Order: sequence, then structure tokens, then C-alpha cells
Amino acid sequence: MDNNIRYPVLFTIIVYREIFYETLTYKSILESINESGVQNEKFYILIIDNTDIKKWKVEVPILTKNLSVIYHHLPDNPGISIAYNKAYEIASINNFEWIAFFDQDTELPKEIYSIYKKAALSSSNINPIKCPIVLLPNKAILSPAKYKFYHSFLFKEISPGILNIANISCINTGIMISVLFYNQVGQYNERLRLDFCDHDFIERVKKYVKTIEVLPLYFVQNFSSITHSKDQALKRYKFYCRDLKEFKKGRNKLVIFFSNDMLRLIRLTIKYHSFKFIIIRLKSLFS
Repeated sequence: MDNNIRYPVLFTIIVYREIFYETLTYKSILESINESGVQNEKFYILIIDNTDIKKWKVEVPILTKNLSVIYHHLPDNPGISIAYNKAYEIASINNFEWIAFFDQDTELPKEIYSIYKKAALSSSNINPIKCPIVLLPNKAILSPAKYKFYHSFLFKEISPGILNIANISCINTGIMISVLFYNQVGQYNERLRLDFCDHDFIERVKKYVKTIEVLPLYFVQNFSSITHSKDQALKRYKFYCRDLKEFKKGRNKLVIFFSNDMLRLIRLTIKYHSFKFIIIRLKSLFS
């Protein structure tokens, strides 16, 4: 990379136990870049691979002279927050102005590259953080969402534009952050490995800005890695309890219990007809 060039935005995909160039997100971004029609620009896609397999080896494909993939493997799977912060480090070193985060299982529109680039280069850039509108497969709006008492409440409808961030939060998928602002906020909390890391980050963002820009982009979050079996759900719930302990620090523990903790525990116990979730939650109180 040329250290004398400032690049507008680094598209970053976090993958886990998937070959990155076979993921829906990677294919979508690649198609979007090809659709942009720009031939004299240098494009970069950053892959942060959290796959925790010792012999995991991925051959990075040679694309074109204008498009390169930066591949970084974190074989210990240290968590999503560390992956984001590593991406920030790479973006900062290589002179990117903005960084955008993506999961591996998101269906992205063809105009994604052009809209992110336009947002990054806009002369009226007053919002150092931007987000798309993320939909569930049933088209319900997942993000941004109303956020009160540490709990998300979904919007029935939302339009692109400037949004007061006071009672708003958004998930990590598609979030676009100024590299300088990312560092100013204090980066992601690396003690939150998965759950709550997005809400924790947005809470700190609110100390610096009053608005967030909602981009005219609609993503569909497929949640290909969502848990289905009881064993998977139990394992996932252990991770939740681990992150919950960190998230509660400095916050109203009683409100978190009634608005988030208890509701999840009841929902999982009923869904899987198992008291094992209660046992896990009780053990986490004394670990």
C-alpha cells in the first residue's frame, strides 16, 4: 500500500469457520465493487478470521490489480471486540479514513460500495458514525432500534437521514466509523467478547455526538450461525452470562436483570423445556 495515499473506507468482514470468499457478504461486496464501474481505483477488503482451528488454512485468491484482500487470522478466537480493534489497527496503519464492519452472513445491496464511498468523501460530513438499516428475513427492522433500560425495541418504520442518537442503538453489522473517532471513543471493550459489545460502544459514542447518520441502504441479516439445538443454545448462553458480568459493571444491575437478563433466561427455559439454563445462570453468579 502507498503510505502517501489516504483511502476512503476499509470494508472489513469478520468470519468464523467459513472460507471467506464463499460467504454471502464477501460475494456481495465483490459484486458491488465490480458494479461501481470504477477501474482506476485501488480497492481493499479486510478479512479478520476468528476460526479456532489449528490447521485452518485459507488461500487468499488473486483478484485483479485494482482489488486486494488483506487477510488476518486470529486462531484463538479472542472475540468480536478484539477482531474489530485489530481491524481498526490495520485501517489506521494503512491510512484509511473510515472503517465499515460486516458479518459473514449478510445480504448486501449492489450499491453498497458507491454509497459508503460517497458517505466517506462527503464534504458535509458531520457524523463520524453511520449505519445502514438492517432487516430480518421477514423484513422487520432490526437496526437501528430504540434502546431504553438496556433493551432494544424495534422500529415499525425508519427513514434514512440524521437520527438523534439519545435513545438509539444499532448492531455492528454495516456500521461505518471514522478511524479517528473510533480511537477517540476508546475502541471496543475487549472484555466483551460477543454480547453487548455493540450497545457498550454506542453508549460511549453518545458522550461525543448527538446524532447518527442512517444511510440509504437496506441489509438483510440472515443469522446463518444462529443456534438451533439445545446443546448449541446452552453453549451460547454460557457466553452470554460471561459477557453479562462484564457489561453490568458501572451500570444499574437491577434494571439489567429485569429488562434483559431475566427475560432471556425465561425465554430460553420455555423454548427448550430445560432448567439447565437456570443452572448455568446460577453458576455464573459464583464464578
